[in-house]
Amino acid sequence: MTTDRIWEGDVVVVGAGPAGAWAAACLARGGARVALVDRRPRGDAGAQWVNGLASWLLDEAGCVHPRPPELLGAGHRFTILSPLGNHRVDVDDHPLYEVDMRLLGLRLADEAEAAGAEMLWETVAEEVEIGSAGRPVALTATRTSGGIEERLRLRASVFVDASGLPAVLRRQVPRLAHACPPPAPSDLCVAAQEVREISDRGGARAFLGRHDAEPEQTLAWTGVEGGYSVLNVRVDADFNRMSILTGSTALPRYRSGRRILDDFARQHDWVGPRIFGGSRALPLRRPYSRLVAPGIALLGDAACQVYPTHGSGIGIGLAAARMLADAILGALRRREDPGARPAMWGYSSAFHRKWGALMCSADAFRRFSQTLRPADVDRMMGHGILSPQMVADGLAQRPASVHLDGLWTQLRGMSKAGDLAARLIPVLARLPLIERVAATYPKRDSGHIQVDIYRYERRMRWLVDSVGSRR
Repeated sequence: MTTDRIWEGDVVVVGAGPAGAWAAACLARGGARVALVDRRPRGDAGAQWVNGLASWLLDEAGCVHPRPPELLGAGHRFTILSPLGNHRVDVDDHPLYEVDMRLLGLRLADEAEAAGAEMLWETVAEEVEIGSAGRPVALTATRTSGGIEERLRLRASVFVDASGLPAVLRRQVPRLAHACPPPAPSDLCVAAQEVREISDRGGARAFLGRHDAEPEQTLAWTGVEGGYSVLNVRVDADFNRMSILTGSTALPRYRSGRRILDDFARQHDWVGPRIFGGSRALPLRRPYSRLVAPGIALLGDAACQVYPTHGSGIGIGLAAARMLADAILGALRRREDPGARPAMWGYSSAFHRKWGALMCSADAFRRFSQTLRPADVDRMMGHGILSPQMVADGLAQRPASVHLDGLWTQLRGMSKAGDLAARLIPVLARLPLIERVAATYPKRDSGHIQVDIYRYERRMRWLVDSVGSRR
């Protein structure tokens, strides 16, 4: 391959979605020489729809909170409805921001550029060059600008794979390709989200009236296509726009999120033309135990850093991006090689020791939810097992909090749930064990790291991956 230009620096980030863009911004602000690569044009990188974002995760990431027009809503009521329509759970003061991800992604990319990162839009990452020690040393890429193709060779101490599910770097690095296999179809969610015009305001009002709902309130039907599936509908206050969010497990027997969305729009003639939105597959499995190898780190969807309970990875990805930047900048300040194993492991250890218990516990519950039938979900809600506080904690991506009044209702509901309780209780019993194992994640790279990681992975596989394995 003929090289038209060589770029040399500290870090190359592949993928300019929110996590990749924020990592580049934090690194550039800290004085690192950074290149941010994305195959799409400026403004088209990352999610192109509306997403819920927990405010406290923005604080963890050190990221400025969104404001209108980026911020579309916050604090409204969130209502979960059972798939058979017999029960509902209302959560007041919705704990998430409703964010236009197009504008958030563009803001973060602009912050990276303003801090000094080199922005390589419409640049396709192609081949990772592996050095003699098995460490990535360069990346070849092709860039198209103004109809002219430019061939690049990017050399750096660290390469960050923030390319999403395709994992264009991870799958080319043998150490990570072996340790981080692609998620199975049962560990993928096919999600879709669109903002649409309202073509009939009377029809929209009648729809809300049938479900005892108000404008700005989210109506969420769970279990519409298997245990792990959802249909969310929200009508704006002015009755000019509405939004639909859908998702289901990527198995042939289920309708995809795209099809659930299209079916809803076709069945409700008050739903008008599409304004913006998109769809894609999201990884649901717990984050990979090994997030790094010498010279490379995984971030965002490429690392499976997605909250499994409801498939949102934006907030946790931003927090992880800050952790990664801190680890690299710390090594640079100490005048150490930021791609060496000690520096890289600092990021992997910090992430797993802080978030491992939460993410792995959420994955165990996600796997259990995939075994549920519509009647099971209906019973969980009818018996009060799925409480408003549990829903709020799940939406906010926080560990479930215990409230004595709600706990009594849940325990009483469990006593009436029969076989459903017999399936759920063993899963709940695993949660404290998951927390204990998460605390054993190796703090630093040592001569026993391979054995330590093997033990950690084996224990998490038994505690988490075996849940619902007979489905």
